[in-house]
Amino acid sequence: MKTISVLLFSLLSFGLYAQNIGIGSPNPQKKLTVNGSILLDENNTNDGGIDSAALLFGTSGNVGIASKKTSAGWQNGMSFFTNAQNRMTLGANGFLGINTNLPSYPLHVNGVIRGNTDIWATGLGRFDGRLAIGSAGLPEYKLHNNGNSFLGGNVNVTGTTALSGILNVAGYTTIDDNARVNGHLGIGGPASGFYGLHVQSAQAGFDGNLTVDETAFLGDLQVNRDGIINGNARVNGRIGINGATHGSYGLMVNNANSYFEGNATVQGNTNLQGNVTIQGNGHVRSNGNSSLRMGFESVSVTGSWNGKQERNFTINLPDFGTNIENIRVSVAQFDPEDWVTTTSDFKWYIYNVNHNTGTAQLRVINESSGLREFFGIFYIL
Repeated sequence: MKTISVLLFSLLSFGLYAQNIGIGSPNPQKKLTVNGSILLDENNTNDGGIDSAALLFGTSGNVGIASKKTSAGWQNGMSFFTNAQNRMTLGANGFLGINTNLPSYPLHVNGVIRGNTDIWATGLGRFDGRLAIGSAGLPEYKLHNNGNSFLGGNVNVTGTTALSGILNVAGYTTIDDNARVNGHLGIGGPASGFYGLHVQSAQAGFDGNLTVDETAFLGDLQVNRDGIINGNARVNGRIGINGATHGSYGLMVNNANSYFEGNATVQGNTNLQGNVTIQGNGHVRSNGNSSLRMGFESVSVTGSWNGKQERNFTINLPDFGTNIENIRVSVAQFDPEDWVTTTSDFKWYIYNVNHNTGTAQLRVINESSGLREFFGIFYIL
């Protein structure tokens, strides 16, 4: 009776269909069809190996899936084996490890990752080791790119940056700390081997001080075009204009004239090796014990004089200061225009020197009986 009951139970639990066996399925489609859950390792004996209550593929026993049930290590995870080695483990915490059975991150790869398409990361990307792009990386660099790099956003560098190639930046670059260039720097074009800084076809603006050290050729400041200084300028050494500097002079003007629209004050001695021409007023004062003061003035005289005619001209005297009464005025030179003036027909003299008004009178007389032309410049001392 017991034998009949067991046979009847077996017939009810298993279905045979076209040599396929079904458990819970009357029409199994494969050699073994199970319509329900399958329980492996009911006694929780798997110790993490492949041949310990695992699901094996093939007769070699080297490929399979197992779940470690003992207490230590990666308990209650799922491990995938090939060649009898644990290649990938899905931990109980949901972390996936490749070549590691103890993943510390949602995806933990112990080895080299290679992809033939793009890699997208919507969050932060962190590399605790080194990252090489285009070729094998060098151990002294965290990031080694053997090709071109394009950065559409900002780049923040908090450490030292060494560039053995070319860095092209199409936008603005802001450096909040010190910057050092061991070679040559070119702005607006390539760098020049003669200059540490070469600015080409553009103006250079300095809002602060500009310090040029050294006195050798490569330390000089050379300006090939106009130089405009809107503020104060100070030179602690010497200046050479249109040529080299001179050790005896703070300012050396070589083979060129000097022009001053305003006043020129000289506190030391003035040595004049050439001629001095004064077109307007001029005066000389002594800083010593002498009370001598000298002034220069010029008066232009033009016109026609009738016979025996006299004409008077006002001379504005230089300002010698207050309480100066003893003033002597004389004609130092008359420069006529020879083509119209016959000086032998004229005479002139100074009169009415007035220190209160700072003026004197120049009288010019035609001593001949006929009409005479008189053109020239009187230089007054």
